[in-house]
Amino acid sequence: MLSSSTLMWLLGISAFQVLGGIAAGWWLHATKRAATQNTEILGKRLTDALARLQTLAGDMSVDASQHAEQVAAVGRKINAAADGDVEQLHEVLVSGMSNIMESNRRLQTQLNDVEVKLEEQARQIESQLIEARIDSLTGIANRRAFDEELLRRLAEWRRRHTPTSLLLIDIDNFKKINDTQGHPAGDAILRETARVLQKTMREMDFTARFGGEEFAVILPNTPLIDARRAAQRALKAVAQHPFEYEGREVRVTISLGLAEVMPSDDSATFVRRADEALYLSKSAGRNCGHFHSGTDFLSLDSPRIIETDIPSPTAQAGDAPSLALYSETPPQPAPRPQPARTTLSSSQPNLVDTDEDPLTGLPGAPPFSSELRRRVQRARSEDRPLTLLLVDVDYLGEMNRKSGTSTGDRVLRRLADILRSTARDCDFAARYHDGQFALALYSVGANEATRTAERIRRALTAAAYENGSEIPETTVCCGIAEAGPGDRSVSLLMRASTALAAAKSAGRDCVFVHDGRNVEPADETAAS
Repeated sequence: MLSSSTLMWLLGISAFQVLGGIAAGWWLHATKRAATQNTEILGKRLTDALARLQTLAGDMSVDASQHAEQVAAVGRKINAAADGDVEQLHEVLVSGMSNIMESNRRLQTQLNDVEVKLEEQARQIESQLIEARIDSLTGIANRRAFDEELLRRLAEWRRRHTPTSLLLIDIDNFKKINDTQGHPAGDAILRETARVLQKTMREMDFTARFGGEEFAVILPNTPLIDARRAAQRALKAVAQHPFEYEGREVRVTISLGLAEVMPSDDSATFVRRADEALYLSKSAGRNCGHFHSGTDFLSLDSPRIIETDIPSPTAQAGDAPSLALYSETPPQPAPRPQPARTTLSSSQPNLVDTDEDPLTGLPGAPPFSSELRRRVQRARSEDRPLTLLLVDVDYLGEMNRKSGTSTGDRVLRRLADILRSTARDCDFAARYHDGQFALALYSVGANEATRTAERIRRALTAAAYENGSEIPETTVCCGIAEAGPGDRSVSLLMRASTALAAAKSAGRDCVFVHDGRNVEPADETAAS
């Protein structure tokens, strides 16, 4: 037999479950009322579920009150018989016990029924929650699901510094399709386009209907160079797909806008940059794509160099751009600039676009790009490791502002000397950004490169204490990436730059390594 305390506990738990279901129903209903017609239908379903839960709660309240009254009545009878003879008291006790047990049995049955109904309601609400994230026409994720996924991916990017790209897609001349073929044809085109996009994109990508005839694809762990290839595949897949409606062929093309997340981005600015690139594609005649490089809007097929910031969530305003993406097409030999153009102030964040840096005497960005490409190909053909080490002078801009550019220039020249003494004949050192150097280490893995980075850092710090030294105590941060089987020069540079960004985000004066999937601090035991 259930005790009164046990019974009341069961009633309390059940009431709490019901109230939780009611609250969830109200919240979902309120959230969906302002949405489209499909979500209004969903809101009606949730309202009906709420009404059923309210009825269930009312029935439980009545049953509990009746049970409590029965228990109280038995108690009164027992009290009244307590002054009588033993046989009368025994009869009252037996009868009272039987009534309470029967009442408990009925209430337990009712509680079991309530539990079954609550589980059914929970399944319905879960199903409706899933439905709330799916576009009813195309069967892919809707705008609400996209917004939630984008926020989740941006939060992950800030934690782990993995690149994330966003692709916005618009069906060209969709209004004309609706006007000439009818809205059912337009709906069929939307459904088929969604299917083609999902088939073209990777399983890890998140494809959603953004609104109207627009779609969006979130490309996690995907830098801009790889996202460009994905965008080109989508353009080709849609343009070549045989769209038909009621036996008639329908010509369908799309326009694309692409962007990779930048340090200053939130979800709104990230989407806006991709949307502006999409607008440019439509203005350029449609059936094409453009991307935002961080500074410019360029065609997907643009062969020119793209300069963009390291994708670090904590990069400071005024920091030098520190990621140079080069076209896989080998560049033409650059003419040697006139002397007036080779004067390069270390206070300005510019790409070192000369064959030889006039300040340090090291190769600049163009020969570095060509040499890195050649060394990646050689390492692959000879099955040898190749590791790229990026070295960035900490707070160079602040040093130049406080002590003058001549101080910063002395630091850069000394760091260049350290790199020369560190590099072997088979290695390649260059200065390709104002405060940033690169060292390609042939036949060297990431662990050995970590030790090299630590030697460079210690040597620059010690240089400030040499007799007659003219440089202040200076630190550097380093990013390391070892070439993988599928790496090309661009992807290797991007991974090393991502590791360098992580080192800056961690407070500088440290070394981070990109292992091909994640960015982690360098192993101190490996560096020792």
